[in-house]
Amino acid sequence: MSMTTRTAAEHIWTAAESRPAVTIRVELIAYALLAVLALLLRLAHLDTVPLSPGEAHEALAAWRVLNPAPDVPVYAAQSQIVFLAQSLGFTLLGASEFSARFLTALAGALLVLIPLLFRERLGQARAFAMAALLAVSPVLLVASRESDVMVWAALFAAGMLWAVQAWTQRTEGDGASLAAVAAIFAVGLLFLSGSTGVVFAVIVGVAAFVTFVWDRPQTDDDGQKDLWASGASQRTFPWGTAILAAVAAILVGGTSFLLYPSGLSAVGNAFAGLGALIAPSTPPPTALHPLVVSLFHEPYLWIMGLVSIALLLRGAMEDVDRFFVLMTGLGAIAAIVFRGAGAAAAFWLTLPLAGLASRLLTACFSSDDASEFLPAPGWARWVVALGLIGALAVFTLAAQSLSRALTGAADGLLSSVALPSDSIVLFFVALMFILIGFFLFSSLWGARTTWQGIGIGVGVFFGLTSLGSGWQLAVSRGETPAQFWESQVTSTDTSLLRATLLELAKREGGGFPDVPVYAVAQPDGVVAWLLRDFSQTVFVRDYQEAIQQPVVMVSSSVTPDLGAGYVGQDFRITRTWTSSALRWVDLPAFWTQGLAGGSALSIFDDRIVLWLRQDIYAGVEGGLSGAG
Repeated sequence: MSMTTRTAAEHIWTAAESRPAVTIRVELIAYALLAVLALLLRLAHLDTVPLSPGEAHEALAAWRVLNPAPDVPVYAAQSQIVFLAQSLGFTLLGASEFSARFLTALAGALLVLIPLLFRERLGQARAFAMAALLAVSPVLLVASRESDVMVWAALFAAGMLWAVQAWTQRTEGDGASLAAVAAIFAVGLLFLSGSTGVVFAVIVGVAAFVTFVWDRPQTDDDGQKDLWASGASQRTFPWGTAILAAVAAILVGGTSFLLYPSGLSAVGNAFAGLGALIAPSTPPPTALHPLVVSLFHEPYLWIMGLVSIALLLRGAMEDVDRFFVLMTGLGAIAAIVFRGAGAAAAFWLTLPLAGLASRLLTACFSSDDASEFLPAPGWARWVVALGLIGALAVFTLAAQSLSRALTGAADGLLSSVALPSDSIVLFFVALMFILIGFFLFSSLWGARTTWQGIGIGVGVFFGLTSLGSGWQLAVSRGETPAQFWESQVTSTDTSLLRATLLELAKREGGGFPDVPVYAVAQPDGVVAWLLRDFSQTVFVRDYQEAIQQPVVMVSSSVTPDLGAGYVGQDFRITRTWTSSALRWVDLPAFWTQGLAGGSALSIFDDRIVLWLRQDIYAGVEGGLSGAG
């Protein structure tokens, strides 16, 4: 990094030669605080929100391999790395919502620190800024807490890029160990991370290749062709070692350390599922789902990322910036082409946008050495930032009040809405304060310092609000399906159903879940997950196959005649919402607060009834032995 582009933030990390201990301490403390924040956000209340239908499907794939039951199907997971993580979690901690998500949550916290691997290329301040942006990303937070494979795919991609970069920069030896590491991470990305991992591998691979070719010098000082600017041209890549490591990784990872040979089918599913991503059998909650999720939940990254691109186009673009720009473009194209990708695929865009936004944030700390006037004091940009944060807080409160009023518009007509006058006044006062403040500070300290303060203020304000937004999406509103992330969620009533079943097992089975249960439900869904340790569970297609059985579970839409006296209680299992009824006047309140008017938040519940035969309900001794 040249002296003209060195930022004040860089000086915080880079101390004088006589004080190296202070430098290490400041940087380590900063990253330690980020790591603690990332862990707390991912582990706190991790088991509060029940497993979604998709999570239940993957968790059951791992659970039934570890605990096979008669007449219960065993199927391959969609992602082998999630299968491995959940199998290990179940083995160490038992089967629960927490253990199903625990290791992926840890991986998500580790992903926040990934910029450290590229600290020399990004720069110390920019690496930390990117890590901070990832720490407050709602997309990464929710994906980490929902055991999504995208978290592992991003880790594998980062590890692969780091190993390749380290090999190209190596000046001694053939770097066989680094080649093996790169191959192992590449196998994890391509074969163990499911279909979204394959798409992400293409995005990263194409962006890296184009960046390398674009920046590669064609000749050296002697006029000879130079294929590798880093000096790697003098060595041959150890393909033999890399191939052996890749094959070993496929065999070990695909078969769960050779304990589950059938797991290799999940490796093939990673490529077979690409067709489903292009033409999904079930329509996603919204069109261009990953793109909508990214724009909806992380607009600040788009704003800062696009501003950064605009600034880059005016000057020289470094290789790392070109890589992030290419990734952003390819990620947007992938979000359009692969319409069946899940919400967590928005990370295709989150990662490069965070990289671009980090450049803008660090530029906000650069000193104005080229100014014709006296340089502004270092605290000037912070005064601007604090003023903007206060104005944005007032502006946001007023905007939220106005957006709530808009939801009461009859038939979407603004003429039928009575907007609160105090909110209108606050809205325009805050807006005028921002505009007048800009010209005032510009005349006092110059436009450059003012824009830097605006960049810091926007980054801090939206970083804090993103923490709240991500937490609400992951926990507080985890049972509310009216969101663009996932329109079908699992109800917390399932926890009550699970507790009821365990209480029944305690009474009838001496504490062991050996109670025969006949369930008219999918054997790989939420109900099956609730019955995971009831070894005598029988999944049937029609309630007539469960006549006179002691415990029967049937959809609430059916009133079964089970041939005896039964007592039933219904439980809500899933909740589903469709965005088709969302009106344009509802969008501001829906975006900022998850609110909508009229029937836009109509939610459809899927309920199931737990029927207990009369003698079982009454606790008659020998009731289970009399089951027909």
